[in-house]
Amino acid sequence: MAASMLVLVGCATPSEEPTPEVTYRSVPQECYQINELVAQPATEFLDDILAPDLPGTITDSDKQRHQDKGFTELQCTVEYLRSLTDRRVDITFTLATKKYYRPTGAIPVQSLGDIAYQDSANRVGPAGAFSTVVFRVRNLEVKVSASGSDLGPTTPDIHVTSERAALRIATLLADKIDEIMPRPE
Repeated sequence: MAASMLVLVGCATPSEEPTPEVTYRSVPQECYQINELVAQPATEFLDDILAPDLPGTITDSDKQRHQDKGFTELQCTVEYLRSLTDRRVDITFTLATKKYYRPTGAIPVQSLGDIAYQDSANRVGPAGAFSTVVFRVRNLEVKVSASGSDLGPTTPDIHVTSERAALRIATLLADKIDEIMPRPE
């Protein structure tokens, strides 16, 4: 009689439960680090309103606002106002709880990921324009808006400068997100 031996080799099967995605539990608590990081491109965008030949006095502001006590949203704003003209950069960090969607007409921004987009248009009210770039990293949604008044033929086109500023600031934030955000869990 020949002896036979059956050898079973254990095979691992993939787990049915997906590995939980690393997520953020809060947004930064202050705007200063974000404002310092984007100071150069924001200042370049805001500079047109500082032109000495424009009428009115200049006021500037750095604002921040938190929503909820759990630090689920932080909005940082830098703006220059001058009579009826303005230039403004808004940066919002939000812990995303809703499904992502891209507005109709928004342009995908592949350099910031598959779910990033840019949306630009004329501004309602005084002649001007705005541009918004939105991207996601893990469960964090970052929105950068640059808007401003048309300051006339002696200044660069606000449509072009707002688009460039929003994209440049968003790209800078995306590149440095791990330095800005509290450690994910």
